[in-house]
Amino acid sequence: MLVADGRIESVVPRAVLPSDAASAHEIHDLGDVSLLPGFVETHIHMHFPSPLDYREIARPEPVERMLIRATANMRRLLLSGATTARDTGSRDGVALAIRSAIRDGVAAGPRLLVAGAPITTTAGHFWFLGAEADTTDEVVRQVRERRKLDVDCLKIIVSGGGYTPTSNPRSQQYGLETVRAAVTEAHRLGLPVLAHSLTAASNRICAEAGVDTIIHGGVWWTEQPIRDRAYAYDPAVADRIAERGMWVDPTIGELELHREHDDAGLPAKPEFEHWALPDVPSELEPRLAHLRDMAARGVRFIGGMGMGMPIVTFDSVACSAQVYARLLGFEPWRAIATITAGAAEALGLGGTVGTIRAGLAADLVAVEGDPIEDLAALRRVRDVVQGGRPVVRDGRALI
Repeated sequence: MLVADGRIESVVPRAVLPSDAASAHEIHDLGDVSLLPGFVETHIHMHFPSPLDYREIARPEPVERMLIRATANMRRLLLSGATTARDTGSRDGVALAIRSAIRDGVAAGPRLLVAGAPITTTAGHFWFLGAEADTTDEVVRQVRERRKLDVDCLKIIVSGGGYTPTSNPRSQQYGLETVRAAVTEAHRLGLPVLAHSLTAASNRICAEAGVDTIIHGGVWWTEQPIRDRAYAYDPAVADRIAERGMWVDPTIGELELHREHDDAGLPAKPEFEHWALPDVPSELEPRLAHLRDMAARGVRFIGGMGMGMPIVTFDSVACSAQVYARLLGFEPWRAIATITAGAAEALGLGGTVGTIRAGLAADLVAVEGDPIEDLAALRRVRDVVQGGRPVVRDGRALI
């Protein structure tokens, strides 16, 4: 692979290189490895602590500490092979400062897109990140405020969420009129829209409003506390999502980390309790059935780990591909695409990263073994190249 000015110039057989190539080029012989595009992680919360105890997520913390942790997290993410990432919800002052520091070479990290603080209702999910808005007019104003801050995308919390004590994850926060107004204004301003959605009602709202990416869109909860009425999967809504070309990040890669945590006999995670969920089932198998049917209907899935959430560390990007294959039956290349080509397209960067071809950024990952035979090879990273610059060489960090 020939690289010039940070981009892939060509990919040729070794035999065609001139005998004096080393005199004019810097040569890196990676040995017997599998070479892939740099990974693309679509769902991080850069200053969250990946705690064992879920209650740590919402506890207040000085912004200086957030900045220090975010800096360390972004370096760890890059060294794991994620050369591009999108932050889907962090404090504005942290997300924008870290993005600027990485772009200016002050800190190490992936090519970074940020949403900043997500728009949410008063006391709604992630209210503590700082962008509360209740009425349609207030939401539209927040969209404009987000644009003034120069974020790369906009996130709106359409349903509640699990880790905010004052939020109900089984109920939507915004109606169709408000979400549609937010999408219209964001698109007018050139911002793609991500929507947090955990319920059947909020999935339907997202599909009709025309958001670009639905996060957690495979849950389909209802407000019913009765087991046989806890979900309301609607194939017609799934068809609508597929027809409109929306991306869905079901955030199921974390299942691999939780399985490994339990198998290793590590300290038990506190049992999740929530004021809005008294003895209401949250079972995996119904969700997997929904996701399998959505995939069969042509819904486009991307990998997204939700890094920073409980035990979801910033070196776990490849877990999404593993879970897509293990639990949803994706063929290996299709699973790998969820953290490379598909993820890059979802971020609007398909013409920059995500594949190995001439003209694209020289973002590369070399792993031990063949990921087509064993997707766990994606986590055995030997070399990482970002924009033509080696940042990991033979397992050793260079930054």
